[in-house]
Amino acid sequence: MPLSERWGGIALALGVVLAGAALPVGALAQLGGLVDKFKKKAEQKVDQAEQHAVDKTFDKGEQAVRCVAGDQKCVDKAKKDGKKVVLTDAQGKPLPQDAKAADAAKGEAAPAKAERVGEGAWANYEFVPGARVLYSEDFAKDRVGNFPKRLEFTQGNMEVVDWKGRRLLRVTSESKFQVPLPEKLPERFTVEVEITVPAWGMRIFGGPGGHEHSYVELGTSRAGLWNALERGGATVDLRDAFHTSSDDLSGKLVHLRVAADGRYVKVYVDEHRVANVPNTDFERTNKLYFWVTGFPPPGQHGELPTLIGSITVAAGGPELYDALVADGRVVTQGVLFDTGSDLLRPESTPTLKEIGAMLQEHPELKLRIEGHTDDVGQAAANQTLSEKRAAAVKAWLVAQGVEAKRLEAKGFGQTKPVTGNDTPEGRQNNRRVELVKM
Repeated sequence: MPLSERWGGIALALGVVLAGAALPVGALAQLGGLVDKFKKKAEQKVDQAEQHAVDKTFDKGEQAVRCVAGDQKCVDKAKKDGKKVVLTDAQGKPLPQDAKAADAAKGEAAPAKAERVGEGAWANYEFVPGARVLYSEDFAKDRVGNFPKRLEFTQGNMEVVDWKGRRLLRVTSESKFQVPLPEKLPERFTVEVEITVPAWGMRIFGGPGGHEHSYVELGTSRAGLWNALERGGATVDLRDAFHTSSDDLSGKLVHLRVAADGRYVKVYVDEHRVANVPNTDFERTNKLYFWVTGFPPPGQHGELPTLIGSITVAAGGPELYDALVADGRVVTQGVLFDTGSDLLRPESTPTLKEIGAMLQEHPELKLRIEGHTDDVGQAAANQTLSEKRAAAVKAWLVAQGVEAKRLEAKGFGQTKPVTGNDTPEGRQNNRRVELVKM
């Protein structure tokens, strides 16, 4: 029986006992402490059992190979040799999705695992976020029921709500708001928006000119970019791109990403590129203008709000090699990790490939990979995390064929901020991987 089910049964039994007995507050607190201790011990036993199952597989000489996550050469070699693969962290501990790899090594069905850097759809994914964050908001500091403090209201019904342990902006009518920026959008910039797909659509404009200029749009039947300059556009039907129906897609939380370089604009929904237009006239002002719908399509009843999870706008910098030659170092915001972990996220694929390609094109180049954090949490933990993350990037590049002697990994924790940690933008700019020419 899974631990969650066993724990649920124990909790239910305790609830029945407590319902029939009036206990003093102190007794309840002591009982709660005992319950917490029991739960932790039970979880530890499950972890130990899973680890033992994997170790037992290797002890018996089963056809399985341990590979550190990100070491694609190890994975490819194991598969070529006809052996099963157990993915581990840097310390050799099997990752959660591979903790039952003993069954796979014995020829049984392997558990499904999430895609990693360079795998599946992410292999051809090419979005690289800008290097300097201009605006970042996830509504975590806003009060539930209020309109977000850092957005500018124009019209509609919008409020912050709690949803699955986080805060989002809920839109329940045709609404408009603006994202204020500290400066005019540069020639190269990126926008990232986490949002449920609005049934009737959403549009992002670069200025007050609205539909007279190119704009980004997202909806179930049309997503991409409308190019007012040519009275045409590059859009796709998301139902076809996601191989699903309108009912399944409407309300689905996705990542909308925009990358602009002069007149060239590309738009992505999750790992799908939905627009690739070289001749836009997207406005550049010191604001982004959002028009969002939050009501159901014809024939459907009941409330179907649009939920916005986060908004990030970043200025794009020069090409990696150009920046290294000019400044001796370059900041990357595109190397992403799981929260509190050194496990690389698949969205890191384009940035890591760009670094790898640069090293291949310039064999004389040697890099120090620096990991940096913000000041949230304990300094010692941040230092360790930054070291592990820098090492993870180095390991990935080495696995792709870069000589290890050309790379050095070093973590600085929170000791070298590039700006203050008192704003979301500041903290995000400080959470970074830097490349330094040696």
